[in-house]
Amino acid sequence: MTDDIDQAFLIKQEQVDPFAGTELPQLGLTLEFDLVLQVRQDASGSVAHVVHQISVQVRGFEQIGAVPRRLAGALAEQPHPLQEITPADVDTLAAHIDYFPTIAAIAGANLDANVRAQVEGRSLVPLLENPLAPWIERSLFTHVGRWERFSDPEKAKFTNCSVRTKRWHLVSIKGGTQPAWELYDIAADPGETANVASLHAEVVATLAREYDAWWLTARAGMVNEKAVGPRLNPFAELYWKQFGGGPDADDLRIMEPSQTRIPTERANPATSVR
Repeated sequence: MTDDIDQAFLIKQEQVDPFAGTELPQLGLTLEFDLVLQVRQDASGSVAHVVHQISVQVRGFEQIGAVPRRLAGALAEQPHPLQEITPADVDTLAAHIDYFPTIAAIAGANLDANVRAQVEGRSLVPLLENPLAPWIERSLFTHVGRWERFSDPEKAKFTNCSVRTKRWHLVSIKGGTQPAWELYDIAADPGETANVASLHAEVVATLAREYDAWWLTARAGMVNEKAVGPRLNPFAELYWKQFGGGPDADDLRIMEPSQTRIPTERANPATSVR
């Protein structure tokens, strides 16, 4: 923790995304960087739900800046479009889905139509170039995505889900087929201590409609809800191939693909996949 008023937390993450280690080499590039996330506390010490206050810095090689300063390979001898960057806080809503399009833009990668259709985030390069650049606000949707195997996802449509905008956070934790919406004003209450849904019914209605529209698009991709998986967990199987060994009776019981609920405890805690 630093000693400044904001009491910032710095988190160093050496490998943020497989894209940096697998995709860039295919483009003839090598990208080395640290990612520092600065999460600020408010006066009360709360750090909950402050997504819009997270600033991301990529520390380059020649000096610390907002973007990497040196790219090997194809970009090594080319002037980089983001040479003079002054680190700054940008008061807008960003998320992990913006990482890929941002790095792709910095690397100069030409994404084909098939890839672009799958990218849900936005490039943050315009904001790196100019913190005051125009930025169309958006809503971000989340769903924990956990429900009983082989069951109808509609029964969990409103369980552990949320809609997030720059100001508002609409949350349904204990809903099911019907929502149990709670609304929080992030700008005034970053710790989300006061549910103001009853005071802003129009906001709840607007964000709820957006969530319904998003759910329809997500629901269309849920095509394997009743599919029975492989007998052995593929990751465990790869582990055994690399390091030897194999499943015991407990492993086989836990990995049984036809059961509706996965056991959370081993019958023999002394044994495990490792």
